[in-house]
Amino acid sequence: ASREVRGYDVILSSSSLFLKALRKKPGAVHIQYCHTPPRFLWTERDYASREVPKVLQFLAFPYLRWMKGWDVRMSNRVDIFIANSREVQKRIREFYGRDSVVVYPFVNTSFWKPTKPKGGYFLMAGRLVSHKRFELVVEAFNQLGLPLYVAGRGRIEGKLRSIAKSNIIFKGRVNDEELRDLYSGAIAYLYPQFEDAGIMPLEAAACGTPTIAADQGGSKETVLHGVTGMRVAEVSVLSLVQAVKEITSQAFEQEKMIRHAHGFSEEKFKEQLLHVVNVYL
Repeated sequence: ASREVRGYDVILSSSSLFLKALRKKPGAVHIQYCHTPPRFLWTERDYASREVPKVLQFLAFPYLRWMKGWDVRMSNRVDIFIANSREVQKRIREFYGRDSVVVYPFVNTSFWKPTKPKGGYFLMAGRLVSHKRFELVVEAFNQLGLPLYVAGRGRIEGKLRSIAKSNIIFKGRVNDEELRDLYSGAIAYLYPQFEDAGIMPLEAAACGTPTIAADQGGSKETVLHGVTGMRVAEVSVLSLVQAVKEITSQAFEQEKMIRHAHGFSEEKFKEQLLHVVNVYL
């Protein structure tokens, strides 16, 4: 990551890890589209205890502390930070002491669109890993007894399957066309995790489906409470059960959800990114 980038006057990088460490020639400008400061250093406090064997943790913790200092020093090599959400803008300010401008990632609104009528099920999708709180969703639907489709693979898939009742159907890995159909047919999409930008709720909205999301992180910016879904203040089995019951009793206007998603189109992203480049160069 410390390799010098030669022959360029302007460098535009996209990273959630260490591309900020790129060394540029004198006078060059490095603009970074930052998806987040490295989560395993700054926001996932239990990363080492969860991912590193206990016998090696006495080495891992000091190394991670050193990496935090190195990451801050490398952030000074970036001339302009672009954050992918206000949540990430806040992290850049807190961890690096730097200002940034927000440009939201885009959703392919020509692809994500309604493709089928509602099918009477709920949907959870994504990498099946522990920090996404998917276990709470499974436990909630065990209580509710309502159909839940789970799309995706990951480390906790076996655990989820072992605790899931027969109303919960695992679809495995799906392609984009299959996911679009699943979004379109779902009563609601479940998104309980703390994410940086919260793009999947926008895909669901573009397909005419509301989202039940955590009132945290990027979801606070991409899920409009009462318009494109509901945000849950404290994610728990009880709060998810209550949210599912509430969302089934509400009518969400498909046109408004789709219109909201189109506010994050690829065209708008390009326009905003080009504006930042033109203003700061």
